[in-house]
Amino acid sequence: MAQERNIPLYQPRDFFEEEPFFQNLMRRYLPEAEYAWAQEYLSGMGRLSAREFSPRVLPSDRRRPQHIPYDPAGKRIDKIEYDESYLAIARQAYEFGIIGLGHSPEFAKQGRAYTALLKFGVGYLFSQAGSVLYCPICMTDGTLQVLKRHGSKELQDKWIPRLTRMDYEAMYDGAMYLTEVQGGSDVGANSCRARLEGGEWRLYGEKWFCSNIGSRTALVLARPEGAPEGTRGLGLFLLPRDLEDGERNRIRVDRVKNKLGTCEMATAEITLEGALAYPVGDLAKGFSYMTDMLNLSRIYNAVWSIGLMRRAFLEARHYARGRMAFGKPIAEYPLVARTLRLMESDTQQATALVFETLHFMDRLERGQGGPKDEAMLRLLTPVIKLFTAEKAIEAGHRAIEIFGGNGCVEDFPVAKLLRDAQILAIWEGTANVLSLDLLRVLKKSGAGEVFFEDAAQKIAALQDPRRQEHFRRESKQLRDKIRALLAGEDGYSGELACREVAWDLALFAQELYRAALD
Repeated sequence: MAQERNIPLYQPRDFFEEEPFFQNLMRRYLPEAEYAWAQEYLSGMGRLSAREFSPRVLPSDRRRPQHIPYDPAGKRIDKIEYDESYLAIARQAYEFGIIGLGHSPEFAKQGRAYTALLKFGVGYLFSQAGSVLYCPICMTDGTLQVLKRHGSKELQDKWIPRLTRMDYEAMYDGAMYLTEVQGGSDVGANSCRARLEGGEWRLYGEKWFCSNIGSRTALVLARPEGAPEGTRGLGLFLLPRDLEDGERNRIRVDRVKNKLGTCEMATAEITLEGALAYPVGDLAKGFSYMTDMLNLSRIYNAVWSIGLMRRAFLEARHYARGRMAFGKPIAEYPLVARTLRLMESDTQQATALVFETLHFMDRLERGQGGPKDEAMLRLLTPVIKLFTAEKAIEAGHRAIEIFGGNGCVEDFPVAKLLRDAQILAIWEGTANVLSLDLLRVLKKSGAGEVFFEDAAQKIAALQDPRRQEHFRRESKQLRDKIRALLAGEDGYSGELACREVAWDLALFAQELYRAALD
């Protein structure tokens, strides 16, 4: 008689239907009539992500992208070959409309809006599959939004239709080539140059960390000849992978990075050897334009992080309920049960924090918002990116702890969740960088006061007087910490204390926003 293996494997069926909390959250934020039809897209992505994407993620992670520098005849082609599992996810996600839905004639004909809450609700469900394609999706959307805001009519007419097509073979995806080897986050140290040659802009120089290197377009920072040093001298350019005649642009892939996580997406070092590029907007404002994409990327990063947290919890709960030890499921042991409760509570609070931030973004997109919404979005964006990325690492660690030794084996998904979470904490700004960003916001704007005014309104709306008193006390303590921060009581003009304050702000906000949903 064969011995029982005692290793439960989680096979998700529908991420949307399996999470009443998220259903209620979306019902709370979306207008009633809108939620009625939005469910179709949320439920559709919930099933697609669980049944089609999730089984393909580990195979695509194992078979990493391959760099093919030359064709058989010795011609330089710098092709990136992806595993079929990765390509299958990409095809279905883009053809679902995860980017292009808002530009679909049929969607528009029905008077529907693909604003932040629905778009990132779909993204939250997508990210639970564990696919790192959400990063290329983010950069494609970022390229689209930058062109909408800052591109010339000529650029918009030519490239926006390509970026929003829902035919995978015809659509163009995006990327962001920002950092260079000598600077990293010190973008002002960039040395990549732009020259006007024969009426065309050509880019020269190296880029060090280029994710989604197989993309058909990328936004690139480069310094036009004669421009000043520092970030003020950087212009923004749209760089096509291929020229209109089908020939490859002059982009040499030097090496594909051997990364800790997000392995199924190629990240590379490149050299631009006179690559044709198109200027985006005023070349004296390139860095300012790129910050639009960076801030959007931070939102995507936070949504991806809470999706990862949710998947880590689902994996851990399923395993704990089915794994027998000493005659009963390990979920029945107090310490395991407490860990599961913490994972679920952390995920719900972080999700409430992120979607409250998205609520301000959504109001602005609909034309219903104002300066207060802008202030809240500016304040919370670095906070949610910092906080959720760190909490995703914690969730991955907790899931592995519940799996025990099996969690350390790459045949199970939780090891990948933890590896990817480590990357999320670095991309689009480390915790230190984001904390300094928050410090600048607090010093240069009245966003802090707007935050506390909004918090006071939410506290007053709570039904339980004891909870009101709790949050008023917590609010005062946080306000005092921010005052000390701005007064420079740490001895470093706030630069030493800002990370602790960012964390405390996130803890306060997530608990309050979660309580406000009850």
